[in-house]
Amino acid sequence: MAILDFLFASKKDRGSLPLFDEKEAEALLGKHGFRILKKKPRMTIATQLDDKEHFGYLEADYIVERNKRRYLVVVSKDDAADPVFRGKLLEASYVFSQKNILLLDMESKSTHTVAFKFHRETSFDDVFRALIIVFIVLGIIGIIWLLLAAKLV
Repeated sequence: MAILDFLFASKKDRGSLPLFDEKEAEALLGKHGFRILKKKPRMTIATQLDDKEHFGYLEADYIVERNKRRYLVVVSKDDAADPVFRGKLLEASYVFSQKNILLLDMESKSTHTVAFKFHRETSFDDVFRALIIVFIVLGIIGIIWLLLAAKLV
């Protein structure tokens, strides 16, 4: 069970959720060339609802580094393609300001990187801006061509 699932469980259910062996996870991260920067990073989240703040937190498993790239590590057996789990990963990515997430699968002893890309639809404004840029560039090229044709340069 991923630590994110552990966090979203009720306080009553937390005691029954199985956790991973930290020594084994840390050894596996080292084996894959990752250097642990922080264990159990935790971020406080304040949610404002009708002018009243509710405080909570989000905790991940590790923050690691390899080849000057940082990763937020989630030890998990969950499928990253599952929409609910993906939402939790996206939330963790945003809260911890980490673009790269590393899933550590303790069963298969493997790591999987997860990164989010957002594709936006092209709007009329984007097309209009592109056309303006094209006309400006063509105008500058036209002016240079006229100056060269008139032998003023």
